[in-house]
Order: sequence, then C-alpha cells, then structure tokens
Amino acid sequence: MKKTTYSICLFGIVVSCLFHSKECFGDDHWGKAVQDVKLTINLTNNVFLVGSSTAFEAVITNASTVPITVDKNFTLTVIIKNNGGKSYDVTASKMILHPIQPVTVLPGGKCTNSVSATFEQDVEPGDYALSATQAFQSQNQDFTLESNPIKVTIVKK
Repeated sequence: MKKTTYSICLFGIVVSCLFHSKECFGDDHWGKAVQDVKLTINLTNNVFLVGSSTAFEAVITNASTVPITVDKNFTLTVIIKNNGGKSYDVTASKMILHPIQPVTVLPGGKCTNSVSATFEQDVEPGDYALSATQAFQSQNQDFTLESNPIKVTIVKK
C-alpha cells in the first residue's frame, strides 16, 4: 500500500493529510451498501486530545446501475460512540457556509469529500467508534449511508 503524509499548520493546529493509493480502500474498509452505494473513511491517527481537530477523506462509490446525487457541502455528519452508548456529534462545522453543491456520481463512479471533526471540551476521554453518515438521492428517493466504524481514543492533556 502506497501512502504519503503531508502536515501543515493552520491557525496553530497541525493538520495531517494522508493520501492513499487505491489498494487502501479494500472491501473491509467500507460501510454497509445501501442501494449498491458505499461510504468509507480513513484516519491517519486514532488518538486525539480533547479540544483538538482532525481532517480526513470520505469516499462514496456507486456500484448501482443508476446515477446518484450527493451534496458535498454539509450533509456528512461525524459521530463518536462509546461502548456504554454515549455519543457525540463531532462534525466540525454544522453551519451552512456554502450553497448546496449537488454532485452526480455515475454508475461505477466515486466521489471524495474532505471531512473535519472537532473533539470539543465536553467530550469525555475514553475509547470510541468514529463513523460518518452521508445523505444521497437515487431515483428521487433519499437514503443515508453509514461509513465503516474506526476505533479512536480521546485523551486529556
């Protein structure tokens, strides 16, 4: 598996982005298919400080026989949930900052989206499963995809 990591500093926060080759997104990394459409996410790190943020890539593939439509700007939600059932919405920005940007994904195609998560001060330290959901439309019906869960640990300084 070929991968390259780039780190940049934004507003005093170091953000790392990992670019993967196609082999990285094997069948075991995908969430459950809905209408032959799947969502996957991949993180470069699985330990985060309370108050920190991370960025990662989400990929949707359309293995159906019809086009689908996704809105790349604000329909993706990121949730962490622990074994006790406690969950937090860690989607970095819940505000609509851009107009709706519908993207058509043709049969056999894929769509990538940059995603951010922020682990606010109210997040309790511990082990969680992080997953993302993304809405899409197919043949004038609304559906929701859920990504593969990724184990993460939240720690305090």
